[in-house]
Amino acid sequence: MQAIFSVVWLTAFLMFLFWMMNFRSSVRRENVDPSYQPETRDAMPESREAASVPFKIRVTLPSRIFGIKEWTPEEINLITTSYKERYPDEWRAYLAAENNNGFISSAMSDRICSFIEELFPGLHRKHYRAGAVDFRFANERTFQFPMWHPENRFLRKEKFLEHIKQHRQIVNGDVEWVEEQAIVLLEHIRSNDPKLWADYCNSYNDIGFIGLGIIGRIKAQTAALFPLPEDCSWNGIMWGLLAEANRRYDFEMLKPANAKMRDQLETEWFNQRRGYMTFEEWHQQLKLRANKGASERD
Repeated sequence: MQAIFSVVWLTAFLMFLFWMMNFRSSVRRENVDPSYQPETRDAMPESREAASVPFKIRVTLPSRIFGIKEWTPEEINLITTSYKERYPDEWRAYLAAENNNGFISSAMSDRICSFIEELFPGLHRKHYRAGAVDFRFANERTFQFPMWHPENRFLRKEKFLEHIKQHRQIVNGDVEWVEEQAIVLLEHIRSNDPKLWADYCNSYNDIGFIGLGIIGRIKAQTAALFPLPEDCSWNGIMWGLLAEANRRYDFEMLKPANAKMRDQLETEWFNQRRGYMTFEEWHQQLKLRANKGASERD
């Protein structure tokens, strides 16, 4: 009997609560001014592009490909003097890292990028990364960091490998290259490593691209020739080197008429051959295949 009474009481309470909610809703509707119009706002576009800060695109590689801002000598000088004045301890730590190691940590590079952003707000982060690299090269010209020099390249690499075992590290931007430096590298390789130069030219002429082994050998020659930091990418000079070499030798597989065949070879190498043989072994197979095809046509 008590259970039945409880159910009845609960049902009555819920009905009363439902009635009260409807009553309050009707009161609100009755009190609304018929002339009332809700405030409307213009719809925001899904994406609104912020006004970009005007700047000049640099002519060096690789930044001219990616549309990176050219930092003027005056801007770099302002960055250097301001950083030195505002953060003298950080400045001394930075110089010590460049002098003693030939590289800086990613945290230190990010700090320099953030400082440049404080001075020149409104740009994409990639422009500040390029500015940080320019800042470092300007300081190298002033202080002649010994660990950047080619004669210390093996020790610098050893220190860097030890560093990345213990710390998180990313590539701290790209080294910029002018065409004249690519020509210097080309002549240096031709004179000092003719086997490498022959492998380089034959690969582009026969295939249209090169393997990691050749890339590593070119980077070794680059480090033997130019003062460089170990934590930045040097890949930009590869584009300049190829442009100059192709201008001189007009590689067969880089001609527009062979673009489809080059794509097929790229697919074959990356999807079928890589991991099962070296690039050099595959190159030899392609030569045998081409000779066999020529013999059958004859």
